[in-house]
Amino acid sequence: MSTVPGSRGFSFVELLLVLFLIGVLASSSQLVLRQFRDHRIVAKTAKEVRAFIDLGGKMALALNRDIEVRYESGANQLIMRDIGAASGSTPRLRRVEPLPSRVTVIRAQFGNVTGNFGVLRLRRNGSATPGRFVLLGENGDRCDVIQALRGMRRVECNS
Repeated sequence: MSTVPGSRGFSFVELLLVLFLIGVLASSSQLVLRQFRDHRIVAKTAKEVRAFIDLGGKMALALNRDIEVRYESGANQLIMRDIGAASGSTPRLRRVEPLPSRVTVIRAQFGNVTGNFGVLRLRRNGSATPGRFVLLGENGDRCDVIQALRGMRRVECNS
């Protein structure tokens, strides 16, 4: 192969500069993708919490018994149980929904009770204690699962 006289290729410094720029672009795009993924995890968990509460509402109507949904911060999980059982008897329903380790409930507020021990009561007539579960992701993403008085539930997330 012949070369044209007076032409030269790229210098070593120019090649290093191009590789450095490619590395910077790749690392910044990875950071953006990680933040997007973390936001999706929080939003997906909020939707799963809403579905878990919806299931509790359907179970309350089907069993004609009051159902309680409680958050346990030590285990980072939601617990659904039948509270309509007679005292001393074993509840007919107990279901546990673990939350991802990257998501925690920072507030559970229902009725007059606020804290990590808030209890959502789903009544056999379809009504429920109004309030909210506030979920927080590792990177600060927040989603609220809001329970209205007559069974209406919605999820609100911020970026």
